[in-house]
Amino acid sequence: MAISTKLDRREVLIGGATLFGSLGTTASIAQPVTTEAKRAAVVIGLDKTPGLPDLRAAVAGAHEMADFLKQGGFDVSLFTDEQNNLVRAHHVADEIEGLVELGILDQLVIYFAGHGTLAGTSEYWLLSKAATQSSEAISVWETFFFAKQSGIPNVVLISDACRSVAKTLNLSGITGQPVFPSAITVNSDVDVQVDLFLAAKMGRAALELPAATSVAQHEGIFTTAFLKAFREPDSNMIVALPSGSYVVPNRKLEKFLVREVKARAQDYSFKLNQVPDAMVESDLPTFIARSAIAPAESVAGQDMDLSEASVTNAVSDIFQRVAIEGIDYGASITRASASSNEQEAGQLIIDAAFRNADDFVLERTGLVAYGRRIRSIVGPGIEGARKVDEGDRFDAWEVDLGFEPGASVLVTFDDGSGTVAALIRDFGVHMTVDEFGIKDLRYTPAGFRFEFADPVALLRALAAEATRNGALRFEGSTKEREFAAEQFARQIRMGKSADPTLGIYAAYAYAIASSDLGAKSVHEIMHDSFGGLALYDTVLASGLFDEVCSKPSPISPAAPMLRQGWELVRPRNAPLSAAFVVARPFLTDSLWTTFSERGMAILANASEDQVFQVCLEI
Repeated sequence: MAISTKLDRREVLIGGATLFGSLGTTASIAQPVTTEAKRAAVVIGLDKTPGLPDLRAAVAGAHEMADFLKQGGFDVSLFTDEQNNLVRAHHVADEIEGLVELGILDQLVIYFAGHGTLAGTSEYWLLSKAATQSSEAISVWETFFFAKQSGIPNVVLISDACRSVAKTLNLSGITGQPVFPSAITVNSDVDVQVDLFLAAKMGRAALELPAATSVAQHEGIFTTAFLKAFREPDSNMIVALPSGSYVVPNRKLEKFLVREVKARAQDYSFKLNQVPDAMVESDLPTFIARSAIAPAESVAGQDMDLSEASVTNAVSDIFQRVAIEGIDYGASITRASASSNEQEAGQLIIDAAFRNADDFVLERTGLVAYGRRIRSIVGPGIEGARKVDEGDRFDAWEVDLGFEPGASVLVTFDDGSGTVAALIRDFGVHMTVDEFGIKDLRYTPAGFRFEFADPVALLRALAAEATRNGALRFEGSTKEREFAAEQFARQIRMGKSADPTLGIYAAYAYAIASSDLGAKSVHEIMHDSFGGLALYDTVLASGLFDEVCSKPSPISPAAPMLRQGWELVRPRNAPLSAAFVVARPFLTDSLWTTFSERGMAILANASEDQVFQVCLEI
């Protein structure tokens, strides 16, 4: 069901008096949202998803959020599944496309309450037919990246949904779709800042509380806390605008939400530990709503160190510190702290580095699998692949690249699952594989072994755990993010060369931070370091396919190696062969790209060009 407060869009096109004003007023470029801003919101609430338990707060929360935004001057479109109505992906996408095409919005808020799920590092909001149609879900990260191209200065995504793998429904093949248009024709030069407010950390459930025994509804903890941030803000959250209005900026919300959500969850049961997540790009004083009270009427809220709230926050905090300090990684990770979560996060990183240390030293270019046997390694341009050793935990192969700087290979494990990978001359690819797929992948120079306490090994483990927890990102204001990103870029070097593993992680961190220049610098360092070989992941993160494909440089492999890269393929309009498009639903829940046996069968039966060539698809 869609309920809209909008006047007919034709009135806007005709130039009649509307909430938005005339078409002569265009969205400000890189300007903070003001009280005179032209705003719209798309609000979605679904209590029912076939195959999953019914919710009792999602629709109610959507109505409450819609009413709140209307009062703040937003033009609101409301979609709910009341009275057995279906909410389909095209309903939402068509509405957002119409708003984008107006070309006059300063701010767009998208709110979702319902079931959410994860597949690897991909994230989806489930719509009414998600159980039977893999595309009937909103792909959160693809929506984030397409929003960056929308021309709307501030887009805010608010999710009161789970961020955990659905155990009761087979959603392993879900692909979802973004709900922003792929081709933008207006305001293309606008610097778009996208803010995310998520009800829970990655892998956690978003909770509902019983409202009262006499009320057959529940209240969504996160939605209630979010609205309270404007109704009862801490005094240090309130900012006075030159107009005299008091507002609560987006940048001031995170600590309040963490504190309030944790408190409400634990008031209900001390065993509950819901910690929300936020990624705020907008600078002060960009805001969603005014404060309901003046600073004098408010009180100073309890300040908090976000790293104390959860292990994920602590991992993010350590990553930010190491990215900026760029010194003794071991000391940064293991140093004593008042935060027990930071200690736990540090131990998590150390354990990961120890667990994924290289047991075998490859003397030449090759590949080592830990936890799986390798059935075959095939690819064009390689002179041959042969097993050189095996042990209880590893299976080691050497690959002859002839005179090439690198090669794309299709690696099949003994259980039929597998991956696509880039081999780089004089490097070994070390893969640690568990029941979900490749949980760690690292490039180590031939003839060398990284001990687990080596600074590079620790930094790799930090980047892996941060990515796994959705925390590999540069935080803070625009200037703070740019500074941290610049500092981190200097740390991917390994002697005179570049560390391929850290380069891939860094390129995606830049992409999330909306720094194409940063991602491009990583790509160029890698390209120069490895004899002109271009890695698909760094080309993807920097959006350079047209440029790279216009040159004779080889690109390896023909699809993303890091699982989160798949969320950038459509926003970047990256080349991807039909074989990979068909195999994509068979990606497993792993950190690095892993296909199930069925997915590998699709790739094995495809033509060599489809599996190993990239630029043919441009």
